[in-house]
Amino acid sequence: MKSHLIDLFKLKLMYDKDSKKDWLGGAVTAALGAGAVTSFAISRGQHPLLALGITAIAVTATLLIDHYLPKN
Repeated sequence: MKSHLIDLFKLKLMYDKDSKKDWLGGAVTAALGAGAVTSFAISRGQHPLLALGITAIAVTATLLIDHYLPKN
């Protein structure tokens, strides 16, 4: 019984996090995702400043959506 309660507590800690407190993690994840796509675009001839702009827009959109999206 005790082991079951510990497992339940671990699951609650893992999945019940408030992502609004972790804006830095969201920004880094968005930047890595957008950076991977834009690095491919740079290799195909896109201007690097345009690629950085796309990455910045993706990070901004991610943070705004994360902030304003209602929590379940």
